[in-house]
Amino acid sequence: IDFDPWFDQFRQLDPSESPPTLANLFGSEKILFVLPGQARKELLDGYRAMARQWASGYESARIKFDHELESLPNDRAVWLFGWNNRFFIPLRENLEPQQYLEEGDAVVLSGNQVDKQDASLVLTRRNRYDQVQGWVGTDRAKSLAGLTRKLPHYGKYSYLAFQGDEPSIQYKGQWAINQSIMKIKLHDVTVPIHEIRPNALWPLK
Repeated sequence: IDFDPWFDQFRQLDPSESPPTLANLFGSEKILFVLPGQARKELLDGYRAMARQWASGYESARIKFDHELESLPNDRAVWLFGWNNRFFIPLRENLEPQQYLEEGDAVVLSGNQVDKQDASLVLTRRNRYDQVQGWVGTDRAKSLAGLTRKLPHYGKYSYLAFQGDEPSIQYKGQWAINQSIMKIKLHDVTVPIHEIRPNALWPLK
């Protein structure tokens, strides 16, 4: 059963009803940038410049190395940088296989195969505290200046793949919404329907 699937009701949307996007990150009042301590120098310099540029104008923005943190905070949006960022693996593992899958030197991004060595990838996810986390990864240090300039203009997207040093856009899109508090699968229901998050149905009658 889908409740209000075409958003006809005037109501505040639950975070589960919309995909995470770059706009959630760039529009956040509190944000943390996490640099990869083990990245080679030219990549680390590029990521640091990216973090400083995006953090400018945000009093509550913080820039940290991944080895300085035991865990990621749950009270703010987070940008992760680098393939070898120690927090990238948990983010990647929380994506669905149809969203992101590594196959040797390639990545299958929402059904599109991408060469890891030539690509610059951007991913987002929403954690269980409804905070959005983003990640930028590339092996092409020269692409980072272009990514710094271009990514704020791709706010409505959940994932992006760029190619080359320019870099040029290859793939872009939003994650599909597979789970929402406004969707109920009857074969999964083990309690009466009226007991399932009734506040989520307000103001529906």
